[in-house]
Amino acid sequence: MHKSGRLSTLTDEFFIPEDAPFKSRLHTLFGQIEKEFELLYLENLSLQEKIDTLATTEKDSVNPSYPTDEFDSHKKIKSTSFGGKLKTSHKIKAQTSKIVSSFKTPSVGCAAVRDFGGHKDGVWHVSTKPGQPLIASASADHTSCIWDIDSGRCLLVYQGHSGSVNSVKFHPTKDLVLSSSGDGSAHIWQAAVDWESCARKGQSSDTDAELDDNDEQPDHKERIDTLRTPLCDFSGPSGHSAVVVAADWVYGMDQIITGSWDRTALLWDVETKEVLLPLTGHDHELTHVNSHPNQKLVITASRDTTFRLWDFRDQIPSVSVFQGHTE
Repeated sequence: MHKSGRLSTLTDEFFIPEDAPFKSRLHTLFGQIEKEFELLYLENLSLQEKIDTLATTEKDSVNPSYPTDEFDSHKKIKSTSFGGKLKTSHKIKAQTSKIVSSFKTPSVGCAAVRDFGGHKDGVWHVSTKPGQPLIASASADHTSCIWDIDSGRCLLVYQGHSGSVNSVKFHPTKDLVLSSSGDGSAHIWQAAVDWESCARKGQSSDTDAELDDNDEQPDHKERIDTLRTPLCDFSGPSGHSAVVVAADWVYGMDQIITGSWDRTALLWDVETKEVLLPLTGHDHELTHVNSHPNQKLVITASRDTTFRLWDFRDQIPSVSVFQGHTE
């Protein structure tokens, strides 16, 4: 058997007869190994003491001087090398800190610009009007409101629903709004805004403030337009049998899509107010529907942990199911 290193030297120094009993030979070998570990332990202690001495010398040397002899030179080289390792370690830590800090998200300051208050219950959804400074809000108080972004004024209140208004969407090009409700229906209603009247109200706000300062009340209050009748009502026997949680305009604007707690989505014709196609397949209530702005694609989301992509670009619609959420 080939032997190498210190263990080989020990076995050479302590000759073990070939005819010695097996247990006795093992006992002798283990004794030699134990002595080897004791020597290594003593060497480690000696090295540790030297390292501690060098560290103390580096710490206490405030005014370093050039070495005067060979011994000092040797000691200085060791001390400088050890101190260099410490300095390098600090530099690496500093560079690592800089790299980590570079990945931190920069803080962005923001503040509320304006509050829009007026609803008497929770607001479930808001949307904006393309090209105009308008916001539409949907509330559990059975109303939907149109707001002027610049002034924060409520310009129009829609009161046509008999249940909570769950979603609201502006028509991209016309003064129309599509809303869905807990009453099981979706409505399209007129949302024309008198911009000249809005401008007059904005100009008279300073005058009204002066009257308030003089304890004089104007003879009239700012009037908010109220609308109660929809242009189109999407409900009835062929409609949803439960809460309609969301509705959206389908590309082309001659159709809308609605989603309900009855686990279905319905594709409607705007002109005839008839259901063109029921979209079924979800196992639980729908939570949202959304339409692609430039393609006849519709997405439905459900509590069944899936969402579905419906493609109406071909004569035969197709559907793709996406599942990955656990709750």
